[in-house]
Amino acid sequence: MLAGQTFRGGLAGSVADASGAAVPEAAIKIENKATGLSRTQNSTQAGEFNFPDLPTGVYTVTVTKTGFESYVQAVEVAVGRISSLPVTLGVAQQTQLVEVQAAVAILETNSTSLNAVVSTRAVQEIPLNGRDFTQLLRLTPGYNDAGSMNGARGNQNNWQIDGVDNNDFWHNAMAVNQGSISGWPAFCCNRRD
Repeated sequence: MLAGQTFRGGLAGSVADASGAAVPEAAIKIENKATGLSRTQNSTQAGEFNFPDLPTGVYTVTVTKTGFESYVQAVEVAVGRISSLPVTLGVAQQTQLVEVQAAVAILETNSTSLNAVVSTRAVQEIPLNGRDFTQLLRLTPGYNDAGSMNGARGNQNNWQIDGVDNNDFWHNAMAVNQGSISGWPAFCCNRRD
């Protein structure tokens, strides 16, 4: 069975105390300040939480539990990836807030897919010949000029533009600006030579 393609991502993780024991019923709130989207849930008895099917962007994750210090972390949710966030809460001495400013290195443990997201700034500021979006592929790790991505064949890519399928299944190539069977554009009708 093949999984469907998505233009969304997810965020999952666990909440534990300093000894590594699970912290159940911790309040987890995520918020994308750029869009105003926020969601909340409590950690399970095993200390786990999961926010599936999120629009991409940077989310502020806040974890609170009575008797523990609050935890705040910014996490990027990318296309087709479930970002993993292990949270360790310290015992509260007094009322205080611990805010982590550095970006956490996220290790992908839920999927074997390799993907990359080109930042909005790069798309807007890099000069592209004819606005050819494929030139942005050179910014992604694992791409070479033969069209190969991460060592796979060039015709094994799944091309999407803004999350929409862009595959020419006849040629195993991207569909935009490509001819169809025998190089004829898809809109061409009966031609006699």
